[in-house]
Amino acid sequence: IFEEDKNWIEYPIRDAKATLMAYQTLGRKIYEKFDIEADLADKWGILTEKIQVASIIALEQIHQHGMAVDMDRAQTIIRGLKAQIVNQTVDLNQQISKISAQPFEAQKRDKAGKAVTTESGSPSFHVKAIFQLVNDDLQSKYAETYQAPRTARGNLQTAEEAWRKYADHPVLSTYFAIKQKIKLQGLVKGVEGQSRIHPRYGYLTKTGRTSCSGPNIQQVPKEGVIRECYRASEGHILIACDYAQLELATLAQTCIRLFGQSEMAQVINQGIDPHKYTASSMLGITLDELENRPDMKELRQKAKAVNFGIPGGMGAARLAEISTVQYKAPMTEQEAGEWIDTYCQVTFPEIGRYRQSKGVSTRFHDNVQVDLKSLGLDFNKADQV
Repeated sequence: IFEEDKNWIEYPIRDAKATLMAYQTLGRKIYEKFDIEADLADKWGILTEKIQVASIIALEQIHQHGMAVDMDRAQTIIRGLKAQIVNQTVDLNQQISKISAQPFEAQKRDKAGKAVTTESGSPSFHVKAIFQLVNDDLQSKYAETYQAPRTARGNLQTAEEAWRKYADHPVLSTYFAIKQKIKLQGLVKGVEGQSRIHPRYGYLTKTGRTSCSGPNIQQVPKEGVIRECYRASEGHILIACDYAQLELATLAQTCIRLFGQSEMAQVINQGIDPHKYTASSMLGITLDELENRPDMKELRQKAKAVNFGIPGGMGAARLAEISTVQYKAPMTEQEAGEWIDTYCQVTFPEIGRYRQSKGVSTRFHDNVQVDLKSLGLDFNKADQV
């Protein structure tokens, strides 16, 4: 296969060379700037001393001080979610009755007829039976094109993620909506009855990334009902800040360097939301027309999947899956293919050129001389190299 296409072996070689060269350059600068001791860096990684150790103090202060919780609001949210779950379960049974020849109730019940719940108090469903009913319905309607999600042994998949591509089916859309409400309910219950939470952070990792638990305040879902549980302490305010389109701005600058121009750079510099711009371009409508559409938010989510997926070389099948599962914006594989073509040829043609090129040059001399000792590495420890 390597004789047929040398890129199969050349690409990972360039990738490894680029990584090593970046490590060499950045590592030396970090050593010089922070006066890092080589023996500590050899044991824990170059990001630890002077950088992570200093940040531990701030993270521990955050843990000790904690964050205020609006207990009344949390209780209200839990009651609201519980009511929504009950109502949507009724809707689920109604949707199932439309595709099932036999009476069927989605929620499990014990011998006494009492609804079965999980340890957290959430309803328990006949998941396998629900997926089987949906499978039979899709098979009868789209026999020539439908491909059932199956395991390696040929059994029908029971994992929810395997069915996300069919999330537009009435039964599945209702079922997934219920599961999302149950997830949100569990997250809110995690702070129920507490006036203040004290998340604990994990640090001193070689990657430099931190983790968080009790609860994971680093990854609070965007759904407003969860964030509404947290509030600023009396006399304080909460500030939310983030880099605006950092990845897309970096990509645009890369295209300027490679090709001398970038449509995406112009969009960003004009202060236009690149995701809305992409969505309007895909549909051939103006930004104002997009704003007035009832499905504007869903279209923007699809555009986000496109903007972050296509430049990385994502194909139609994967893009459709990511849009549907991760961005909660259902997209078919055919639709994804059309979006890719329009995106690379009309919306941002420089991205089409970027996908066809090798990206940023990673061509180095055949013999790369790396001063490993300058990075605190031992020549005799081959596993480090």
